[in-house]
Amino acid sequence: MRPPSPLTLTLLGTVVFVLAMSTSYVAESQFLRNRAPVQARSSHGCASASRRATGKAFLHAIAGLAVTRGMSGEAGALNLPSLPAMPSMPALPALPVGGQAELKSIGKLQAKDGSWEVMIGEGFEEEGKSLINSLSGNHIEQHKFTSTIKPKFSVLVSEDPLPLDVKIPSLDDVAERSIEIEKAKAYVDDVELLDADSKLINGVDVRYISYRVTTARDEDRYFSKSACKDGKLFTLQVRVRERDYERFENVVKGMLDSFKITA
Repeated sequence: MRPPSPLTLTLLGTVVFVLAMSTSYVAESQFLRNRAPVQARSSHGCASASRRATGKAFLHAIAGLAVTRGMSGEAGALNLPSLPAMPSMPALPALPVGGQAELKSIGKLQAKDGSWEVMIGEGFEEEGKSLINSLSGNHIEQHKFTSTIKPKFSVLVSEDPLPLDVKIPSLDDVAERSIEIEKAKAYVDDVELLDADSKLINGVDVRYISYRVTTARDEDRYFSKSACKDGKLFTLQVRVRERDYERFENVVKGMLDSFKITA
């Protein structure tokens, strides 16, 4: 014998529900006839509530729902297994105020012998290598700083000994020689001199040169401030991308202005 189909079970449930409603209605009618007229309204309310409860119980049975024990009213729950708890996500590291990494500040940098000083802008870190001066050998002192927020934004501070027999060239010769050195590099397409000037500050001839270097990939601006005193050459050079210069113009000018020969 085959088991009854789902449709047959649904029809049987419906028949049982109708019979229950009929029985409840007949019982209610008989009850009202035997009660006083004053109590009819109250009894009708109780019977209606009873009929609604009976109907809901049958509907729950047909739908496969089970009323949760210990709960009142119409509360019910599906007989489904509980889902596993979601794993907790690791906490993200807190960022400093502003949502950016904290910038290092080097601040004022002074020569070991006290002959010069300069203020290095915020967001630079010093490279741990020493360059060799092709003219005089080892530097007396040199520092190179690179930006942590912009590539190719760098600062170079040098103190070099001058040979006794060297002749200090004129500003025009220095500018021309700087352009020639840059143009001789294989990857350079063009070099444009932007400015060349000199000022006498505290008896020292201070020279300023700026030029633009164009390559196949980018354009860079170079700024140089130099002075000679007591057989030494002091130089500050700043390099920045052309497209970043407008944003960092004040930073560049601030470092150039702060470079001073103090001894």
